[in-house]
Amino acid sequence: MEKKRKFNGYVKVNAKHRYMNIIKYIPTIIFAIVFMMPDSILIRLLMGYILLFNIAAVVENLFSLYTSTKGVCTSVKECSNKGNHYYMVVVTDYENKTEMKFSIEQLFNISEMDTVEVVYGIFSKRCIMINNVINMPKESLKSTYFSLFIFLAIIIGIFIKAFTLDTNEYEYNENEYKNTTYGDTTYEDDFYNEYKNDIEYMDNPDIVLTEQEILDLYENTKKDTLDYEIFHPNEYYVESTFNTFEHYEGMVKRQIVDEKRYGQILYPYTYDGYENNTTISKEKAMYLINLVLPSDAKEERSLVNKGYGIVCKVYSSSKGTFVVRMQRKQYFNGTEPYYNNDEIVDIKYLKLIE
Repeated sequence: MEKKRKFNGYVKVNAKHRYMNIIKYIPTIIFAIVFMMPDSILIRLLMGYILLFNIAAVVENLFSLYTSTKGVCTSVKECSNKGNHYYMVVVTDYENKTEMKFSIEQLFNISEMDTVEVVYGIFSKRCIMINNVINMPKESLKSTYFSLFIFLAIIIGIFIKAFTLDTNEYEYNENEYKNTTYGDTTYEDDFYNEYKNDIEYMDNPDIVLTEQEILDLYENTKKDTLDYEIFHPNEYYVESTFNTFEHYEGMVKRQIVDEKRYGQILYPYTYDGYENNTTISKEKAMYLINLVLPSDAKEERSLVNKGYGIVCKVYSSSKGTFVVRMQRKQYFNGTEPYYNNDEIVDIKYLKLIE
């Protein structure tokens, strides 16, 4: 059998067409770079592959790294993806026993059994010219760049908000905790000395508690002596139409269920798996919650946001209305996120501001 010929020599393409073709790859490259930020190895590998693939296409266009194949069109198939129509063409070179499949934006009056010559990238295999006609995208590049601008604005906004929230959450004065009285015990006593490192953690996010240290803090607390003081009531949470309790900042009126405001409490007991790099089971989370909520606390209702893996439980008691906000652990099935119902990475405590 004759050996397949995979390279038919370089083909020069006019620089004007090559440089215009580069523009359509830039948004995808930026998307891939942004999405490589998450810690998921699977996402980074996928985005790395997409990034390299598109960079190779840019290199092809810069240096005209194209080759060609000539044969018979053995298949033409019309395809549609999110409103965009294109055609998949199979070209068979019977002489060199080579068959290649290409995506083209327009059909160019090509039919099955026609003789077709295709010019394509030596790395990406993307078709740039078919029968001496440029295969340019039909969609407007302006709409592509507008979508990219909106996407980047949202990403930057999320990062700014996350940074602001992190800064506000840890800007607490040690003296505020040191002088707080819980029944007959104050942080001036041995209880304060025992958990001094925990209190320092609130002002210094570089100090990370272990799962056992957090558990010790819970188990050494007498919940009947807690007064459930609200920290920074101006930084409140509201019940949202997303079936969760969300920080008021960034919420619009139509997304807020009612006028009730909830302030964060039990801040030293906040369980942050992203900071502490720990995950606990749902059973252990409920055990910890019962250690600090009032003895007569009764669960009234539960809100579940499946899209973001957030569970909020509302409790009533003689000491007020409480909300426990829990975040489930996120995984990915390909590029689609899903949440494990039995793994909790975050616990926050809220109380109705009356």
